[in-house]
Amino acid sequence: MGFGSAGYKFFDPMARALIKAGATDEEKEQVLGDIIAHLQDEDWDTELDSLQQFLDDPAIVRAFAKYGITWITDESDEDDETADSDSDVLALISEIASRLTDATDEGEYHAAGLIGDLANGRKTIAEARTELADITFRHV
Repeated sequence: MGFGSAGYKFFDPMARALIKAGATDEEKEQVLGDIIAHLQDEDWDTELDSLQQFLDDPAIVRAFAKYGITWITDESDEDDETADSDSDVLALISEIASRLTDATDEGEYHAAGLIGDLANGRKTIAEARTELADITFRHV
């Protein structure tokens, strides 16, 4: 069973007290790192809630990181090498569409072909919308 109240009862007040007292970054990192380690030993399970409150303090963020607790935002930490490129997405859509054309009924076959044409630049969005309006799908 987790120790959910550890943040607001112990860590957060200590961090605020150190900030208010003007503790150096090194002092905050050392003291709060020790507290983080102890609370983790006690099954602290709300570390991210506490970290979120102190994201503007690099020393506190480092103290958490030392014990494997990091905050990742959608936009700031996305690595270009691991992000899906538009061309990779379109290539996969094209591959999926190619496989669907072999295993579907008439309306689905037409739609899969349309997806492939869009992904490969053989049709414009306007052309695809016009064709899509004429496709009848079988609903099971």
